[in-house]
Amino acid sequence: MQPIARIADIPFFEKPPRELLGIVYGREQPELEYYEYGYGHLDLVCLVQPDNLDQPIIRNALVLALHSADDGEAMTDDIELEFFVDEIAEDYSVTVLLSRFLEVWLPLVARDEAAIVLALCNPHRARMARPVFAAGVPVYYALGDVVAVTVTVHTPPLFLRDVGRSEDFQGGGVNNYAVTEYCEGREFFHLHADRWLLAE
Repeated sequence: MQPIARIADIPFFEKPPRELLGIVYGREQPELEYYEYGYGHLDLVCLVQPDNLDQPIIRNALVLALHSADDGEAMTDDIELEFFVDEIAEDYSVTVLLSRFLEVWLPLVARDEAAIVLALCNPHRARMARPVFAAGVPVYYALGDVVAVTVTVHTPPLFLRDVGRSEDFQGGGVNNYAVTEYCEGREFFHLHADRWLLAE
């Protein structure tokens, strides 16, 4: 594989949800050594933030799992991404601004999703503008670290009709999710952050 000269040459592939998010049961702290990246189409994802804030529940989401550069420049309106490409050489990486990356890759991977979620740590708490290609589609991003966990529902909770809040969740995790189609044994995903915002 040749060194990467263009953003479009970054090997950014679709992955199954657990692989995409580096899922580990019961994890409460971010995995600082997890450098994988890619995208996936998730039926349901809950964006978890402190209890005094709403917990957005996203159905039919395009999730982009990305890695912010460990020594990236602190910016107020963008994030420096880093992509490790071991196929080229051990510890080989390239960096690119999130805004430029989305300009190139969103048109290539987006379908007809209801929302786009950036599973990306934002240590400098940059505020993001909505990508031009995503006009009309909500784009969620986090402040601070992002931690992914999964929950398997073994005892069906008490659901409200359609999407809303569940008052009785017996599978563990947060209580703020609901979807009528869920059945026993099915997995769904939580992304935890200090705060989730909509790009404007």
